[in-house]
Amino acid sequence: MLSKRILKKLPFFFLFLLSFYPLMKSGIASTTAILFLSSTLLVYRKNFALRYQDYGLKPLIVNCGFYVLLLLSIGYSDNIADGFKKVQASLLLLFFPSVVIYFLPRIKEETFKYLSYGFIVSNLILLIYFFHVLIDGLEIDRFPKLSESSFLAQIKALNTYPYEFALSKAQKHLNVIYESHKVYVSLHFLTAMLLSFRLLMKAKVWIVNKVLLGVFTIMFTLAIVYSQAITTVLALIVIIGLFPFFYFRGRLSKMMFISGIIILITIGSFIGVFDTYANKNTTSVFKLFSSVFKSDTVERGVDKRIYIYDCSVDLIKKQPFFGYGVGDVQKKLNECYSEKNYKIAEYQSTGTDINSHNYYLNMWLSAGFLGLGSLIFLFIYNLILAFRVNEYIYVFFLLAFALSLLTENILVRMAGVFLFAVFNALFYSISTIDVQRKR
Repeated sequence: MLSKRILKKLPFFFLFLLSFYPLMKSGIASTTAILFLSSTLLVYRKNFALRYQDYGLKPLIVNCGFYVLLLLSIGYSDNIADGFKKVQASLLLLFFPSVVIYFLPRIKEETFKYLSYGFIVSNLILLIYFFHVLIDGLEIDRFPKLSESSFLAQIKALNTYPYEFALSKAQKHLNVIYESHKVYVSLHFLTAMLLSFRLLMKAKVWIVNKVLLGVFTIMFTLAIVYSQAITTVLALIVIIGLFPFFYFRGRLSKMMFISGIIILITIGSFIGVFDTYANKNTTSVFKLFSSVFKSDTVERGVDKRIYIYDCSVDLIKKQPFFGYGVGDVQKKLNECYSEKNYKIAEYQSTGTDINSHNYYLNMWLSAGFLGLGSLIFLFIYNLILAFRVNEYIYVFFLLAFALSLLTENILVRMAGVFLFAVFNALFYSISTIDVQRKR
């Protein structure tokens, strides 16, 4: 029999392992999550009564309300089996915050530090991996003997082409084993960057660690810029813009920071850091915005999202209050694509299974206005909570996700589900403790 001391540490061991989930295959990551959840329920089951007495249902409503409504929408889906299939990959959005908030002992700052280091290291390994994969892909397809060149020559070659182009060459000739979609990769890098900075601001961190964390922050920032994931890059700009107002008190300090950023951007422009942004993907984003605001008709040749959003809005107008049920949304979208003869550029086909590419629209289509409202309430409530306890990294994390949901259904894929479920729950738990301390 395991001693009580070891049993009490077991959930935290699995939680620490879970901080390395970006490096795990989906089956291993899911198994680790199940081991964490089940061990926490087993070892700390007696905590529930006290937590429920302290919190009531509010944390569950705030963090899981939208997902509960999504589950309930299965009941009025015509295709119930497909509804269960749709939510299967995202069940962690319900279970992880519930277990962390109501069962797990309060997350100490020391514990969160180790979790942060684990996540930072795993993303640093990913960054190095993708750098070598992209270099190898370009070597095979564009630059012979590139791997034998100097590091600066490799950087210059990589900066000749956008991330998606370099990745396509790598995928054509090599086996890319990790999630490579630019939005998911860049969101993980952004979270790692935020956690690095959070550790950097702690007074008790060794000077060597501070230097390394500063270097990691710069590396992750450059990787995000290179990814050209528009919403993540926009989130990065917002974070940099808000940063001096949250962390600097004097006007001079704020001005010096802003001036420094302007100088760095200017230097970056001169040395070609942003050269790869001159491509059809960037142009398509501007076409998308112009098509949204210019007229009621959809022009041919614009970004595929304009077709998707047009169908999504049309469907919402027909069923705004309850939606169609999560099991029927894709079928309704496919019917709309086919009915309007919309062609999705990548596939040159009509009626293809292309999702809404906007999680807010997906929630509205699935669970109606109440489902959408619950999702927005999660962000608003937790942003207010983070502001109250001065947990600005949590503020930045929520803003980044809120923006990213505008262009991708991030909370339907494992990479997005794990990232949000784990860190939103942990940040919420820490912030709630801070509120109680202030009281």
